[in-house]
Amino acid sequence: MDLVAEQAEVSKPTVYSHFSSKEELFAAVVTSKCPSEAIPEEFFSIDTECRTNLLRIGRFAVEQLLAPEAIRVYRLCVDMAEKNPELSRRFFYSGPDRFIQRLMTYFEELTAREILQVDQPRLAASQLIMCFRGEAGLRMELNVPMEESMAMVDAQVARCVATFMAFYAGQAAGP
Repeated sequence: MDLVAEQAEVSKPTVYSHFSSKEELFAAVVTSKCPSEAIPEEFFSIDTECRTNLLRIGRFAVEQLLAPEAIRVYRLCVDMAEKNPELSRRFFYSGPDRFIQRLMTYFEELTAREILQVDQPRLAASQLIMCFRGEAGLRMELNVPMEESMAMVDAQVARCVATFMAFYAGQAAGP
């Protein structure tokens, strides 16, 4: 707390007036690092072809996932999950869950316009995000250097979108 007060150029009591504990301060910092709010709203435009938007969303998601600060925050939350499940919960609901919710809304809009046939929007959103994550996400979790180029990541995202579109833009979505 002393370091936070010094860096913020405020007194320690001022820091405590905003955060009742180190854990609460830590949770606020982690929550502030969640990139879900940074997703450009134009990526969800109904006026742009769905496939184009999903490619842009996928590339953005992977770039966010592989950002050094995002990797540090993610690993920290995983490391603290047993000791401080509230921190991990805050991280999930401030970042990944907001992203899932935004994709759900987009899929519901596209389904209402009969562009897609998504009967379970949350499942579809979660599956697409995990597909985007792919091997790059697994390597990030395990601290295994990524040898792939961004061109390979783009190919991964394109394959995810093609698979998604084949299922949800083709015939009626099944179980």
